[in-house]
Amino acid sequence: MVTGLTDKLGVAIIGCGEMGEKHLQAYLKEPRCEIRWLCDMDLAKALILAYTYGVPADRCVTEAGRISESPETHIVSIATYDNAHAIQVIAALLRGQAVFCEKPLVYSQEEWDVLYRTWRDTKRPLVSHFPLRTVPAFTQLRKQIQRGAFGDIFAVEGTYLWGRLYKLTDGWRREILNYSVMLGGGIHLVDLLCWLTGQYPETVTASGNGFCTALSVNDYVTATFQFPSGMIGGVTCNFGAWHSHAHHVHVWGTKGTFLSDGTMVTSYDDGKLGLRGESPRIPEEPLLIHAFVQAVAEGKDLSKQTEHDLRIVAVCLAADEAVATGASVPCLELL
Repeated sequence: MVTGLTDKLGVAIIGCGEMGEKHLQAYLKEPRCEIRWLCDMDLAKALILAYTYGVPADRCVTEAGRISESPETHIVSIATYDNAHAIQVIAALLRGQAVFCEKPLVYSQEEWDVLYRTWRDTKRPLVSHFPLRTVPAFTQLRKQIQRGAFGDIFAVEGTYLWGRLYKLTDGWRREILNYSVMLGGGIHLVDLLCWLTGQYPETVTASGNGFCTALSVNDYVTATFQFPSGMIGGVTCNFGAWHSHAHHVHVWGTKGTFLSDGTMVTSYDDGKLGLRGESPRIPEEPLLIHAFVQAVAEGKDLSKQTEHDLRIVAVCLAADEAVATGASVPCLELL
């Protein structure tokens, strides 16, 4: 619930790049929110956003620690570099703030352990941004799976075609030691497949290569997941593909099939074409922010969603370990 001198939820945005701007746009549409801080290590980025969207310049800072000085900051929205998320999320939780964070929540198993303990102790609202859940075709597909329209799901597959290799070779990602394409991209498909089916894998095997860059990282990784039901899942992260940015999703069931290949969605029922249309497109606006704001304002329990998001990043960490070791790796379960 909102408490304090006003009825507004005070929001601090950390990271004022492309995604930070989208966060800001979403919060500005929320009558329950007021922007309290814009934080970026490059002050100019914060000031540009402030000027563009009418936020007072004195609310722009370069140190995330300044946010702790404001007891009227209820939500911290994080859109910084991937390997900076964990410490910023943990700090906000310890301050008693609710956190909306771009993926991934953490970048190592050690960070995961600390974050999980911190969240378990604080129980503050915490969610990660997985926009594929907001695509109408996928929300409809999930409902169809839940009501049994596809029968028993025996296989699910997702392919993440990044189509923007320059961001890996020339952008901030190249500065991250052992950058992970699974945590940086494939995690979206891992989340979607688990969210659609309501299942989490027990083990993962994976392999990768790095033909498309001169960097010492894999730009192609493919992983196979074994689920308790016997269902098999596959996720491929292809950052080097000469292809437009796309998410391919296949769901195979005993009563139906769903195929989305980046250009067309096709659904089959008993061998007959049931649905055909254009490929799903991810909304430009981070729509999950609105549901998050509503939950925080109304004091709703988000623990189930947080547990899901933590399990998803744990699965991706296991996949990276499988690539490194060449062995089958168990996927961590929450205690």
